[in-house]
Amino acid sequence: MLVFLLFVKNKMQIHEYFGNIEDPRIERSKLHSLSTIFGLTIVASLCGIKSWEQISSFGNFRQKELSQILDFSKGVPSQDTLERVYSVINPQHFLDCFMAWTQALYKCKGLVAIDGKVARSSYDTYHKKGAIYLVNAWASENRLVLGQFRIEGKGHEIEGIKQLLALLDIKGSTITIDAIGCQKEIVTQIIEQEADSLIAVKDNQETLRENITSSFDVLRPSDQHTDFDKNGGRGEIRTCSVIGNLKMIENLDQWTGLKSIIQLESTRIVGNVTQTEVRYYISSLDENAEVFNKSIRSHWGIENSLHWQLDVSFDEDKSRKRKGFSAQNYSLTNKIALNLLNAETKSKLPLIRKKLKANYDIEYIKELIYFDA
Repeated sequence: MLVFLLFVKNKMQIHEYFGNIEDPRIERSKLHSLSTIFGLTIVASLCGIKSWEQISSFGNFRQKELSQILDFSKGVPSQDTLERVYSVINPQHFLDCFMAWTQALYKCKGLVAIDGKVARSSYDTYHKKGAIYLVNAWASENRLVLGQFRIEGKGHEIEGIKQLLALLDIKGSTITIDAIGCQKEIVTQIIEQEADSLIAVKDNQETLRENITSSFDVLRPSDQHTDFDKNGGRGEIRTCSVIGNLKMIENLDQWTGLKSIIQLESTRIVGNVTQTEVRYYISSLDENAEVFNKSIRSHWGIENSLHWQLDVSFDEDKSRKRKGFSAQNYSLTNKIALNLLNAETKSKLPLIRKKLKANYDIEYIKELIYFDA
């Protein structure tokens, strides 16, 4: 059982989800419990500490106060111990625990964005191991990482998306995916899992894209909505048009549940430079243009609020954790920390300042890990 996550009544019982991860170590090498190792690593991640050496030093420097929430009765784990344990923990078992926890947190069934991300420095030329490539699921409204699925690099995203969706309870949600996910079997799977879809269409579905563009050339949109954003010297105008008349879509019955086709014309203005892009989408939803406009924009929260944070705030793109399963498992640890930081809304601080505060305030660390469910 995780010592640092024994929550009081009405608090999120994280130990119920992570307390029983299988320990593959032989008995004589179990000086430190998994509770201590995971606990130290998660708390260090909350504080912006990244390398194994830094995590162990962090535990030693703050051993007295961290002993309030971590079991250091046998000392602080060394960097070698941390790396060795993370390299041998079964990543699927760890993922199962993580996803059980996040599904318990995912109460607001809203938009779930699916997208892939590569940890660029995780490749190992010497051992002929490629970089870790993960397909992630991001609940936009909850600002919550729901899960991840490892794939064998580019070219395997479709299978990875299907496998990740199968692991998730998405009933009542809307799944958004870039054009790589515009596949008949993925659309069908989403509907069979009692969710809705909003998926980009590009040249990988040439006939469908031509049918959609022809529809907007010939048919009048049933609804249209325009919004405008300005940030400093940059502005963007987004005009969303929706057509519910699908008579020009060939093999319509093969696109399970399809109800709407969407055109989004985006005009970006930066100084004296203006660029216009037109994108197309399909959806099982029968919604107005304003809803689709907002949902399409929300999809990119997975880039800005998840992938960007993992790379910039957690240095995941620069991480050189390569031994065994360490890169895959540590990516989950970062996502646990990110979920905990996002769950704390009382302070109204940006994420980077939350991490800074955690680095100096043990009481704030307690707030982060003992949050209300």
